[in-house]
Amino acid sequence: PLACILFLVATCPLFDFLDNCGMGVQSFAYVDDWTLLVSLDKLEQTMRVLQCFEEASGLVINRAKTALVPTWLPSASELLEMQALWKDVNVSLSEIILGLPIGLEVTADRPWDAPLAKFAKRIELYTRLARERPAKIIATNVFCLSVFWYVAKFFQPTAPVKKRARTSHESVQT
Repeated sequence: PLACILFLVATCPLFDFLDNCGMGVQSFAYVDDWTLLVSLDKLEQTMRVLQCFEEASGLVINRAKTALVPTWLPSASELLEMQALWKDVNVSLSEIILGLPIGLEVTADRPWDAPLAKFAKRIELYTRLARERPAKIIATNVFCLSVFWYVAKFFQPTAPVKKRARTSHESVQT
């Protein structure tokens, strides 16, 4: 735990600066996985801040695991501009960021695929193990529905997603 705490001590000033410097950058982080939302016109300035952070802290951004994911369909000149700003970073139309698929190539239902699969497995297991109705209700609410909370922080479930969850739940009801 000490390494994690020291990492947070080193990186919190960076995130505080980026969130409050007026560049419109939004930062999200989970331990050493970071996501920065940056407009193209602020990308070069943000890159300079990150380079200063690397020099000051001694920490290095793993460029092999870094991607620029535009929220629009970039023109050829915009792609070249992004690649020129950070030559050793991939520009991609979809990536997995903090466990969630994002980007232009991601459909509205895709972020729900993994939680729905986990939900179907858990609901089948827990409702089989729990014999009495109150135990089934507790198992469903505590161990099964909780798989959706993280995705639900960022995405609204679509009608097909709700139907898949309902179908999984109904398939184990007796």
